[in-house]
Amino acid sequence: DLVGYGPRPNEVADWCRQTLRACVRGNHDKVSAGLDGMDGYNVVAMASLEWTKRQLSPANLEYLRTLTRGPLEYKQLW
Repeated sequence: DLVGYGPRPNEVADWCRQTLRACVRGNHDKVSAGLDGMDGYNVVAMASLEWTKRQLSPANLEYLRTLTRGPLEYKQLW
């Protein structure tokens, strides 16, 4: 997760956009970008995610939306 935990989501996303060659979207990134709901999150996480959504710039929201898809569910075969 790039965002959803700390007080500077734009600064983190800006740094990632400028520095990283690859990044996988985490569940908090997915919710913050409006790609998933908050089912299963506790009230503290939900408050943090709502705040984060309001803080993110349009460019950083788009960056989170376009990150490589993750997390992925998988089914163990053995």
